[in-house]
Amino acid sequence: LAVLVLALARAARQIAGPPQDLSGTRRDFALATIAVLANAAVNSPLLYAPASSLAAFVVLGVVLARDTRESEQGPYAYIVPGIALAALLLLSPIALSYVKYGRALADVPDARIVRDGREKLDPTAVASILDDAAAARPDSATLHELRFLALRRDEQRRALDPAEIDGPSEEQRATLNAWLGARPNSVAALVNGGALEVRAGRLDAARELFVRAQDLDPENPSILRNLVRLGCDRRAPGEVEDALDVLVASGAASPEFLREAALRTMLEGRLDVARPLVARWRAETGGGALDVGDANAVFAAQKALEDAGDGGAADALRNAFRLHIGQDHMANGAPEQAITQFRLAYQSARDAGADTAALRLHLAAAQAAAGRLEDAGKVLQQGPLRLQDLIGLTETERSELEGLDMGVTARIEAPR
Repeated sequence: LAVLVLALARAARQIAGPPQDLSGTRRDFALATIAVLANAAVNSPLLYAPASSLAAFVVLGVVLARDTRESEQGPYAYIVPGIALAALLLLSPIALSYVKYGRALADVPDARIVRDGREKLDPTAVASILDDAAAARPDSATLHELRFLALRRDEQRRALDPAEIDGPSEEQRATLNAWLGARPNSVAALVNGGALEVRAGRLDAARELFVRAQDLDPENPSILRNLVRLGCDRRAPGEVEDALDVLVASGAASPEFLREAALRTMLEGRLDVARPLVARWRAETGGGALDVGDANAVFAAQKALEDAGDGGAADALRNAFRLHIGQDHMANGAPEQAITQFRLAYQSARDAGADTAALRLHLAAAQAAAGRLEDAGKVLQQGPLRLQDLIGLTETERSELEGLDMGVTARIEAPR
């Protein structure tokens, strides 16, 4: 800090001095020093990236260099060398710790093993390496990142199905907090944090982290896709629309992503958030306009896709149609017929590996209306439920669920 302050003072002195005292080149470097330090203060750390570091060292070196025309006995002849020596003495223990840290991480390639014909990192060896690195530099952001990713891989490795993982462990959360503490403006840390909060069911916290990441990298396709998926989980069509607008404007909205997201939300029975996705997907692929809120339009599109041999899209639209018919039966006082439609939709989503929470709520409401309270309770207990999925229920369905012990409240407003 003292060196930077001295460089700032030296640059100001050279700029303000008489023109005949300095060459134009040295004055230019003095101006460049002001620019580099201003950029470091308002934009990024001075030594954050190699290019900025190189530029900074060059301009600071020229500005801090003693003018040979100055008196050899002047005080400046001793100030800079003295500060440099003091800085070296103060920083030498830190430098040594970084050497030990680097030597520890250099052993990561040696931790590779071959298992089932694939090369992987040995978790035990990696854990030992990270422990050695942590002993040298416990505050390293890179170390926290590596630890977090290792914990995530280990969690997935221990679960037969990653979707069945209860949620992030306390160790994962503590490691992520340390990573964010060391590098609060790391896009990677913020995105991983958002994903962690999604797995924990804390969707508001997830959105906050994804939005912070987007502020740092507004057109990052990965962040925008995460915001689209999160908007679907939050049952917030407006959020889905906003993320899609930026994604399409940036040219990163691939037809494959739009198709996958549109079909998944229809298969899961989340037609409110499926609507903007289907509209964008059809617009990008030339499929023609389709309002998934219109049962007749959905049925016609399903038949057209079946005739075209697109079974995957037809299945998703079939589930959307079943949801419409089931809700019509509920409105007309025919819960047994509604059960048939909702059960078929639920089984289709389950067999495809999709989330069934929203469809289970519809099915349980129909079963409750038919007096099958025990069946309704069993359906609700087959997996976690999201408060947001209550948004998709009709008033009739909500009233039928009010008497059941769901573990969730039947009154909830759509996110704004």
